[in-house]
Amino acid sequence: MPEITIISESSLKKQKLEDAEVVPGTFPIPGATKPRFIATIDDNIWPLVQGSIEQLGTSLTGVFNFDCIYSQVAGRNSLLTGQVEKDSPLGKLIAISDPNKILDELESTPLEARHRCKIFGGYSDKEDLKPEDLDMLFDGFVDKVSGSIINNTVSVQGKDPSVIFAETFTHAQFRNQTITEVVAEIATRYGFSALIVDNGMPIGDVYDYERINFEFQSSQGINNWEILSKLADYMGYRVFCIGLKLFFVPIEFAEKVMAFTLGDNIQDLDFDKNFSVGASRISVQLLSINLKRKENIGVTAGQPRSESGAKGDVISFTFTNIQGDAEQLGILAESMVLKLAQLEFVCSISSVGYIGQSILYGLEVRGTGSDFDRRYQLAKLKWDFSQDQGWHAELVGLSVPEGAVASLGKKRTRYGITSGGR
Repeated sequence: MPEITIISESSLKKQKLEDAEVVPGTFPIPGATKPRFIATIDDNIWPLVQGSIEQLGTSLTGVFNFDCIYSQVAGRNSLLTGQVEKDSPLGKLIAISDPNKILDELESTPLEARHRCKIFGGYSDKEDLKPEDLDMLFDGFVDKVSGSIINNTVSVQGKDPSVIFAETFTHAQFRNQTITEVVAEIATRYGFSALIVDNGMPIGDVYDYERINFEFQSSQGINNWEILSKLADYMGYRVFCIGLKLFFVPIEFAEKVMAFTLGDNIQDLDFDKNFSVGASRISVQLLSINLKRKENIGVTAGQPRSESGAKGDVISFTFTNIQGDAEQLGILAESMVLKLAQLEFVCSISSVGYIGQSILYGLEVRGTGSDFDRRYQLAKLKWDFSQDQGWHAELVGLSVPEGAVASLGKKRTRYGITSGGR
């Protein structure tokens, strides 16, 4: 039975970006060894020549790709005979029925037919590497395989397990349930464990017209990843998978914070300062018509014009026909402010790849002597690796406004920044 771990927002102390423990973003590279990488597909070992892994701390699917030497995975005699040996890793993967068939392309679409792929990396001088000699970097499913006898290469592409949710559909109404219960139900249904930060927010049409609900009327229903993504957007949360574990956490969630210092473990640093989406300049307004009570509801989050800067230049976003009561609209408006404000400071770091880098962590940039010396939510972690070029990391961070954003009016949401009503 998958383990579902539920923790309350109030218990998030050392797992918040501003309070999390700081750890090194990189580690000294062992001098006597080069980074080595292998993959296992259905428990068969594939030695890797080069590849990349991209993990996203948002509601987008992580991906991987890697190249192998054809003869190593198709059989030692495959180049001479033009045949893929049935007992080779490649032969077992594509289940060739015709021994004379040359691999061109394979796509496994049915969920039950998917091939599990795990990628391992690290430093070792052993000749015949096994998974236990390295650390696991990625756990997902094969999506496509292509090969070339002439070039002596086989390429494999795949996605993280969130693809399971994206390709399955439901007609469930989720009546009389909280958001936490909905997320837990979806995760359990497909054999995932989960870490869910509970906010106690109800959802479902049992709450009548005033409550935001999901009613799926299409013939095939709605895919489960869309449900999870919409719930995350609504609450100002992130949803992503690491292996067969689902994370549904606030944007400021971080188990630890990785430190990167200019002149030390930063090879290159790109950054953007977007003045139009500064936390002090954003105003979001949501308007709703309650047909049952024949009332209009207007809720505003962020900065009103009267409290803006000297030029009075608040950037306003207005959304109409949003269903919900004043409290729920307030939470949704606040979530929009936080998501927009994350784009005020954006950094991209190039560094050395390291097993201690994780999409569960945040970033801390040091040594620039500017406003970019701050902590960031890790939005993307990409590893590129090869036998010749080593192990390279690209990390993209988004700023989370300090203390969320300023408190305005009645404290009706978890950050207390929303004002408005009927």
